[in-house]
Amino acid sequence: MVEKPKDPDRSDTLVQKFKYVVQNITVEPLVASLSICDRLKSIAVQNLNLEKACLVNLNYSQEVCRLIMKGQNISQYREAQKEGQELVAGMQIWNNFILYFFPCLLLLFMGSYSDRHNCRKPFMLLPILGNILMVIGLLISTYYFKEVSLNYVGLIEAIFPAITGSWIVFYMAVYTYISSRTSLKQRTFRIGLVSLSNSVATPVGSALAGVIVREMGYYGTFSLVGVTYTLCLIYGYYNIDELPPKQTSDDALDCSAGKVKPSQLNNNIVLIENGGGREEGGGVVKDLYIQKIDMDDPSGDSENNNYKTSDLGNGLAKPSINSAASKGQSAFTVFLGDFFNCDNIKGTFRSLFNDSQFGNTPNRNVTIILMMISVIVIFGPISGEFAIIYLYTRFRFNWNEIDYSIFSTVNTFTHLFGTMFSVVIFTKWLKVEDTIVGVISVLSKIISGLIYAFASTPTVFFVGPFAALFSGTSFIAMRAIISKLTSAEELGKVMSAFMLFEAIAPMIYNPMYSAVYKNTLDIMPSCFFLLGEFLTLPAIFMFLWIYREDKKLKKAALIREGSFKKQGIDNPEFVQSTLDLGEGLKDK
Repeated sequence: MVEKPKDPDRSDTLVQKFKYVVQNITVEPLVASLSICDRLKSIAVQNLNLEKACLVNLNYSQEVCRLIMKGQNISQYREAQKEGQELVAGMQIWNNFILYFFPCLLLLFMGSYSDRHNCRKPFMLLPILGNILMVIGLLISTYYFKEVSLNYVGLIEAIFPAITGSWIVFYMAVYTYISSRTSLKQRTFRIGLVSLSNSVATPVGSALAGVIVREMGYYGTFSLVGVTYTLCLIYGYYNIDELPPKQTSDDALDCSAGKVKPSQLNNNIVLIENGGGREEGGGVVKDLYIQKIDMDDPSGDSENNNYKTSDLGNGLAKPSINSAASKGQSAFTVFLGDFFNCDNIKGTFRSLFNDSQFGNTPNRNVTIILMMISVIVIFGPISGEFAIIYLYTRFRFNWNEIDYSIFSTVNTFTHLFGTMFSVVIFTKWLKVEDTIVGVISVLSKIISGLIYAFASTPTVFFVGPFAALFSGTSFIAMRAIISKLTSAEELGKVMSAFMLFEAIAPMIYNPMYSAVYKNTLDIMPSCFFLLGEFLTLPAIFMFLWIYREDKKLKKAALIREGSFKKQGIDNPEFVQSTLDLGEGLKDK
């Protein structure tokens, strides 16, 4: 009898917990490595764009462009710097749209497909492959520096990550992979490890980025990033096991002999096992049949809709298409039809408004809608500012990559500290309501934006990250509020939809911020910060409305049942899983 591993949340020694962490490392090295590479690549690509605009598109001399890139004697070449930044900002308008449109589209189908087929690993490795292709393209564009213009670099930077899912699909696959392979007791600890990997790696990447780009140049930086991506791809392929664990969850297929159990493949497909099996190669191979039921066929004749598979004894069904092939459909065609099944999208969004333990009331539905809108109006400005703040600091304060690297490191550490402080002090000790935490977060963001907008010196600009100390906690508050209104069975789907709105926000705001920055360089370069304040302000009123309705709901529950069971932010299974998901996405 195999002894089950102890849960890490019990009173074990530090040595035992450390052993557990080492023995259960899977995706954490990928998350940490990709977070560092993302910071290195980000500054290198921004510098490459600016230098391409100066040398290739505008045909300025190498001496002028070199001084601009180093932040020296900028006053003499202010017009040249402005023209280059306008070109880069204009390119980023369509670049960011491409970069986020395709991953959002994939995310609609990927979550349901990966759940139905227990298929997480390909969606983690595919974005890494896209990044490798992107780095190869950037190296080629660096080698043919004069021949490849700015717009081609922008296309290379966007198209390969976009068609393979980018970080949006990667993180969705990572969190669903961890959730599907761990028990409820272990899940908090495991997701916490993933979050910690991203939280620690991001400031490390920020601190190293400026120095590495300055000392190693484009060839060295892109080569280092490309090699790291390749090692991550090899590590993921060989070390991440797609097979389900021995301890399957309650919703897993029961493949014991003699049982017939439908799985939720989709609305009209069931998986049926031939319990008798057959002997082959010295072992028993069980036949599984994927039966497609035609809901419009009153006769119930589904003879021609059976797809035979073989249970290989490892928890995965390896398909061997029968009737589909007889109809002239290739395996790839069947895959496309299964992956891009629009019924799965309907199911995901329908889960947002399913009945919960509080009932499917109008106020509940309004709250869900308001939270989805809040995701866009809060995360959108954060993402938009991050997309062009490097350009702004170079233009406003004559910073170079090292100056910005220092600022980015300070900004990341303050956000990490503020998030930890909010969870420990506000929610655990002071028991502050989730909605009030959201209001504090939005106010923190607005105050920091005003400081950024009117900062006339770098010293004042460095005050901004400290004013934004609590801005990252809004993501925790929003997830907590939604979890209160969602049953445990539907929480995964609802959080997937929540993350989809997080992915949509950059697609809208990043091009908008780039357009505003491009058109206000002569007037007020920091105008995009004020735009963010205006667009974020409605979130305060949304949180306050939900606070009022939540008070009414709790009062009604106390009257009806005599007690009220807290959920959301007070649920230990929920807190750790949301600590850094929104923060990690924001840093991207």
